[in-house]
Parts: sequence; C-alpha cells; structure tokens
Amino acid sequence: MANYLPNREAELVTWITNFKNRLDDDATAYGLTSTQATAYGTLATAFLDAYQTAQEPTTRTPSSIEAKDTAKDAVLAETRALVRIAQAWPEMTNQKRSDLGITVPDPEPTPVPVPTEEPQLDVAAVNGRRLSLRLREQSTGERRKPTGVTGATVLSYVGETIPSSIRDWSFEGNTTRLDVDVVFEDSVPQGAKVWVTAYWYNRKAESGPACPPVSTHIGFGTLSEPEVEGGSAEAA
Repeated sequence: MANYLPNREAELVTWITNFKNRLDDDATAYGLTSTQATAYGTLATAFLDAYQTAQEPTTRTPSSIEAKDTAKDAVLAETRALVRIAQAWPEMTNQKRSDLGITVPDPEPTPVPVPTEEPQLDVAAVNGRRLSLRLREQSTGERRKPTGVTGATVLSYVGETIPSSIRDWSFEGNTTRLDVDVVFEDSVPQGAKVWVTAYWYNRKAESGPACPPVSTHIGFGTLSEPEVEGGSAEAA
C-alpha cells in the first residue's frame, strides 16, 4: 500500500470513511469533481459494508471475506487514482493533504550525506577466476551499509603491487548488495596476483573513500574462508 494508507484493516476503515466524507462535503476543495466523489462513495460504501459483514461472527464466511477483499481492492485502486489527482492539483495545500490523510511533503528534505567511511572488504572465497567478496560497515564490522549509503563501487587490478594511479584500476561494477562476485577474464593467467578495492556511494552517486586494497591469487582451484583476517587471502 501507499505509505498514507494504514496496513491494518480496522484503521483503513477509519481512513476511507474520512476520505469519503471529505469528498462528499466538497470534492472541489481538493481538486476533484462531484462525479468522482459519487463514484468513490459507491466503492467506499461497498467496502465498508462488506467489512462489517465479514466481521460479524454470524455472517463471517469464506464468501463474505472474499467479497470484502474484492471490494477493498476496488476502493484502494480508486483511492490511489484520486490521490494522484489531488496531489497534482495546483491549489492543493499541506492543510488539505492533512485533512484527507494523504502524504504531506517534507518542506525541508533530509540532506543526503556524502559517505565518509570506507567499507570493510573481505575475500570470502576464490574459485578459479571468480572472487566472492563481502562488504561490511567498517566502524561496526556488521553486515550492513552505513546510514545514507545506497551501494558500493568495486574496482580490481592485476599485478604484483598496488598501482599508483586510480586510472590503472578496472571498474567491476556498482552493487547494492553486500555479497558480490568479481570474475577475471581468461586472459588473466593462473596464479596471477589480483587486487580489489571498494567505496560506498549514496543515492546522489556521491562517493566516499576507498578501502585498503585486498589481494589474492586466482586460478588455482578453490579457497574458501568464512572470514578473512588482515585484509588479504592467498590461494594455496
């Protein structure tokens, strides 16, 4: 459901009753028409009546519950349609939104902070040329993203030592998950030393600092560790 609609049906009944009554009183005050209000009133009444029937012990049957659910779906679909119209009405005010019980925009949206913390990056497993990586919140070590973080950017490098320029790293992708695989091409020889690093980004695509690069060797079969200590994993 939209966030202005209660999840509990008893509360939804109260919400729909208020919405219906407001439109009955003066639909034009909310950018709607009397025709729309009448049509909505029919759907709302059908749901409210069906809800009461389904609540009464003597009339609560599988068929009455199904009828209630069908009426509920119909009135909710019309509710969302009318709310979209009302929200887009040029003369809509926050007071009117509050009266209807619909979403009131935040006058001062919460700013999105630029990530300041680097992620903790572990090599969880090596399977041939595939690295399985784990990301964590650095400050707590927990399997989660810091507040305000949308995802992480992962980079890789093939070589014995860490490159001096960021331009030498290869982009492996952006991920919103905390588990991510990096697969190296067949052109990378078996036993090659590879490095991976990552940094968080927010929903505005603003990036934080990269974590210290983690190294391992690829192409020698399988290495799997529940946790990798010290920031690196070496394949035997």
